[in-house]
Amino acid sequence: HTPYRLLNDLASMLRRESGEAGDAPERAARLAEAVASLHEIESVVRGTEPASGNLAADLLRLREQFVDLPLMMNVEDAGLSLPPATVYRIREAVRSALQNVRLHAEAGSVVVYASTGQSGWFVSVCDDGRGYDPDARQGVGVRDLMFGALEEIDARVTIDTAPGQGTLVEFEGVMS
Repeated sequence: HTPYRLLNDLASMLRRESGEAGDAPERAARLAEAVASLHEIESVVRGTEPASGNLAADLLRLREQFVDLPLMMNVEDAGLSLPPATVYRIREAVRSALQNVRLHAEAGSVVVYASTGQSGWFVSVCDDGRGYDPDARQGVGVRDLMFGALEEIDARVTIDTAPGQGTLVEFEGVMS
């Protein structure tokens, strides 16, 4: 078996399993996330980009991985093309923010907003959940997948949160 074949077989099994998840939205979301991760690994094995240059499309694909969240996507203003490596890092930072919402926020509403313009791009993830102490220790998702990954593309990350006040995460960069 080639690595590609093994990954394809595993993705097929996960897709079948997600079809059987039925009314368990959290299980379906986690299975969709696993399938997406397999597609990314497949891209690495093939030597291709794990993201497109279309930020809006890549962010919209995250929706199926978070069907268990009260998620609204407002990404129609993100129509300009970006380098695929930039889109990949942005998408992974947004995925990390959404995973944190799933695990910690108990949110009644989550909004992802994205826009692109001639001078730069902007993405935010806002929830009305529990919030947290901004001075608390940051986990791997915030430290490495948000700040670390976006520093690689000279982007800025800001987090505005407080206990009981929800969380707003903003990602911003310039066109390269």
